[in-house]
Amino acid sequence: LGGHPQQFWEEVIHVPCAVSVPGMPGMTVKEQAALVDLPATILDAVGIDIPDDWVGYSLLPNADGEVEEREHVFIDVEPELNRAHAGVRRSDDWKLMRHDAEGELLLDLNTNPDENPQENEIESMPGKHERLTTVLDAHLDEMEQSRSTEASGVEDGELIEDHLRQLGYIE
Repeated sequence: LGGHPQQFWEEVIHVPCAVSVPGMPGMTVKEQAALVDLPATILDAVGIDIPDDWVGYSLLPNADGEVEEREHVFIDVEPELNRAHAGVRRSDDWKLMRHDAEGELLLDLNTNPDENPQENEIESMPGKHERLTTVLDAHLDEMEQSRSTEASGVEDGELIEDHLRQLGYIE
């Protein structure tokens, strides 16, 4: 399969998204958002209530003109949960990445915007590391439980590959 590296550097995970809503003025959402927020945003844009059990938030402004800020965005890329290959990014620009063989990195994007691995803050910020590890592990526990049910919507890799082949993305 083509694509980008399966690592969580900002240039890979910080993806611009444009949504055009007829009758709504253009806007830029500067708050941290996640892919899981798009379905909720689309429902909100067409006036359908967002189900209470959905994880995503609408990226459209509320009645006060504010967009709900997501404190944490979680990152994983595989149909099967891999605890050694996941990450979390906080709204204050701290990021914890687990990259299988490369190990774990705790980065402050305010002081290290180039994400230099030599500036790994795990040793110098043990409290921050512990908090983000706890948040990430709790999220992975929740995903593991969610993905173990039939209603999770996660398809197996072979089914996904067949679908991509049918769409002409792979041969």
